[in-house]
Amino acid sequence: MKSFLRQGFAVAAILGSLGMLGACQKKTAVQQLAQLETRVQQLEALLQAVKPGLGDIMLAVQEHHIKVWYAGQARNWALAKYEVDEIAESFAEATQVYPDFQGVPVAKLLPANTQRAMADLGQAIEKRNPAQFAAAYDALSLSCSTCHREAQHPFIRLQRPGPGQFSDQVFHP
Repeated sequence: MKSFLRQGFAVAAILGSLGMLGACQKKTAVQQLAQLETRVQQLEALLQAVKPGLGDIMLAVQEHHIKVWYAGQARNWALAKYEVDEIAESFAEATQVYPDFQGVPVAKLLPANTQRAMADLGQAIEKRNPAQFAAAYDALSLSCSTCHREAQHPFIRLQRPGPGQFSDQVFHP
């Protein structure tokens, strides 16, 4: 009987310990979850603090738009292709970071207005055709201006750049 009682106490002690361990594990899991939730909130706040504004992204597009013209005029097709790729990358960033911006459906509007013109410009560069390049560049400028108009920013219109911008960069191959 003593053996049975000892075994009973031992089993009760083990079960009690397991119950306490389970409670500790639950508490630890709850604490870990709370810590993770806090960390996610911190990272989301950091992301909001460091993400570029849509205007910043579009300013980068404008710089590449200007540079692609200069590169095409200099017949530096490798640089022109690079600049078109940079425009595409910035467009992708804009649609990903700001799919909807102040009621403007950027993720729909931007590709709908620029996709064809970007493809045509890429083809003109690939063919190394100056006349086709100029026409495709003008079409891209018009498509960007159309997109701005549809986004309620009709005062932003693009055109061929004049001389003197980016005078610190060599555009001839």
